[in-house]
Amino acid sequence: MTGYALTTRTLAQRAQLRGTVVEIVGDSKCAEIIFRKGGSQAAFDDETGELLILEALLDILGVAKREGFEVRLRWVPRALVQHADDLSKYEDRYDYGLTPYWRRRVLTELGPSSLGDMVDRFAAPHNAVLPRYNALFDAPGVEAVDAFAEAWSGGWSYLIPPFTKLDAVLDKLERDNAAAVLVVPVWKSHGWWRRLASGTWTDRIDAQRALPPMALSAHPENAESCFFGLAFESPLVALRVVPRLAR
Repeated sequence: MTGYALTTRTLAQRAQLRGTVVEIVGDSKCAEIIFRKGGSQAAFDDETGELLILEALLDILGVAKREGFEVRLRWVPRALVQHADDLSKYEDRYDYGLTPYWRRRVLTELGPSSLGDMVDRFAAPHNAVLPRYNALFDAPGVEAVDAFAEAWSGGWSYLIPPFTKLDAVLDKLERDNAAAVLVVPVWKSHGWWRRLASGTWTDRIDAQRALPPMALSAHPENAESCFFGLAFESPLVALRVVPRLAR
């Protein structure tokens, strides 16, 4: 896994490693010994006989030599890398967004005049649709981790959150008195839907746009684990939310 991550870096990212020391921390004593000895003839795939750890080591060392950085491997007990191990098994069930056609229509009709003022609040490096975005995990290009910890006032937010968090999103919009383009499914039995239809939100929703179910699609990278499977089946609505008393 580590070898794959290093060998698939973009050229710009690899250039940043030049002259540095990259430390790989892992809980595999076997991998640490092979790394320290510079190789092994033991097969680690019973079916193919491939020397998987050795191949990964050679990939890593090859990239390090070409790009001019040093690699060190340090063994630690499993308890110290449990969190990282858990993250490696994380499945994003909410990796979805509007298709390009519908996103353009929604942002043109409901968004601000300059998209430079807008932040994609629930995104990741592989699916962000705006230059400024927040993500669940830190990575190059991420403006902030944890959208709920950021101030949403003073600019615009593009919101296609996990639908399980819509109550919290409405709380945040009210608390920060923020402007946003918010996309929600038409799920009228949910409390947050009744809340949007209540009088307290009458002067917050400035405009809206009905969207067909096919406007929402899972990102190919996590399509298999997306909660709605191959196709979303509910209609949606995009809302232009403005601060109270702003109109």
